[in-house]
Amino acid sequence: MRLALTSNAFLSGVCSRVRTLDLDNAHLRGCNSFRESQVTALLRRCDGLRHVCLDEDCPIGQTEFVVALMAYCTSLRSLTLTDGNLTDSAVAAMVRVHAGLVELDFSYEMKLSDVALLAIAQHLPKLEHLRMSTAPLISDVGVVALAQNCAALKTLDLSDTKITDAALSALANDCHKLQNLDLSCCSNVSDTGVITLAQKCSPLKKLNLNSTLVTDAGVSAVAKNCTNLEDLNLSSDPIDAGNRITDVALRAIAQHLPTLQLLHLGWCSGISDSGVIELARNCHALKELDLGNTLVTDAGVSAIASNCPMLEDLDLTTDNARLLTDKSVIALARHCPRLRVLNLCGIAVTDVGMEAFRLGVCSLEELTLDGCKGVSDAGVAALLPGLSTKSSLILRLDGTRITNASVLAIAARFPKLFTLDVNAAECDVGDYEIRALARCCPGLRSLCLRNPGLISQETRGALSVFQPSLYIY
Repeated sequence: MRLALTSNAFLSGVCSRVRTLDLDNAHLRGCNSFRESQVTALLRRCDGLRHVCLDEDCPIGQTEFVVALMAYCTSLRSLTLTDGNLTDSAVAAMVRVHAGLVELDFSYEMKLSDVALLAIAQHLPKLEHLRMSTAPLISDVGVVALAQNCAALKTLDLSDTKITDAALSALANDCHKLQNLDLSCCSNVSDTGVITLAQKCSPLKKLNLNSTLVTDAGVSAVAKNCTNLEDLNLSSDPIDAGNRITDVALRAIAQHLPTLQLLHLGWCSGISDSGVIELARNCHALKELDLGNTLVTDAGVSAIASNCPMLEDLDLTTDNARLLTDKSVIALARHCPRLRVLNLCGIAVTDVGMEAFRLGVCSLEELTLDGCKGVSDAGVAALLPGLSTKSSLILRLDGTRITNASVLAIAARFPKLFTLDVNAAECDVGDYEIRALARCCPGLRSLCLRNPGLISQETRGALSVFQPSLYIY
């Protein structure tokens, strides 16, 4: 039905029942003529809205949008504004009008400061979820006020801000309902704050300490006091990768967090087989594990494979190919029936390891073999039965020894192929392979080639018509 032919009474009746409005770029793609006046008219009709989202790529100006929100949508419960133009004054005005808000996402709003947090703290005492990541002007002052006035907080994202342990102390004193806390890239956060927080915020279920100053002492305190924890991120900054997190932390996790489901240890160079084996023996509920660029070897991975049957996502990325071999891959293929995502970037896997997938229990939806020079066409042919044909497939073979034959075999078998990386020295994909992929894999969206220049203008023209969403690079 065309809205232009719809009566105002009918349209108003329909719009008044709308509860969610998502104005992100994905939903508005192709609506270049969508004007602020039309959004204002829409908001005027949708006066019963509860949830509104405006993302960074939305072609709508924020000023008019915010004014219309305040004028017409007084029943808002959830608001997401991440276009980067939000100001302290706009936040202060909105929270005065929308006193019923319980969820705010102001991620990447880099103009916001403690002034915005003070306004939120003053007017939204029932706030439960707040995300303000990558806000360089936020400090302990704003967070302390927030903690003192918003005791109902359950989710708080302060990642990539300048807060210190003083902010964590305030949260520990007043926000005892916190379940989800993201402190990633908060370079001033240390054991002092995390230990205080852990002792008073036992309901925590998800904690992100990626790229902080936290060491084994802080992690041990978290493990002992926050026994409901399901998701823990301890990854280090690759540029400043160190051994602040070691096997001592893993032993504490193994002892106190048997129901842990997600654990990220990327770039923790103090992690070895000793800690990983103990983790595997006690944390059988693990679903997602990142051991990328640690010191784990085949022994540690074999322990994970044998003891963690729920495992769905595993990252074994390494810069030291000698640490991990076909033994790890064979163990995973044999013992991890739920494994869907596997990153083997840089390990010393060969066609022998790929053969294990043909005989194994996995049905992978995403596999990364970048830099695995021991994998050839024979290995890919053996691997294919171990990949999922029922869901979108992501396959990365950058730096392997495959040829065009593998590309054709992949195209013929996986109609739901979504991403393919075949930037390999012996793989020169041309028009024939591209047309096979376009014909057999209509859902393909990303294709990385060694030499995209081999594709003719004629083929590119056909792709622009029949597969315009395919990005080739």
